[in-house]
Amino acid sequence: MALSKTRILVLVAVVCGIVIMTILALQRSSASSEVSIETVEQLDTFIASQVATHEVPGAAVSIVANDDVV
Repeated sequence: MALSKTRILVLVAVVCGIVIMTILALQRSSASSEVSIETVEQLDTFIASQVATHEVPGAAVSIVANDDVV
């Protein structure tokens, strides 16, 4: 069974579309947002927002020492 040029082009276009959509979905799911918390108030706000929305953060949380805070 020989495939016509039109069917081959359609098949290639569909495969390329699936590959592109898969790559975009993987990039979107692997993108992580980094949260930088510098004060206790920011930490409290962050924890409260996560508890209020029942979300488990996928973000990396880094606490930065600030010399201005005593």
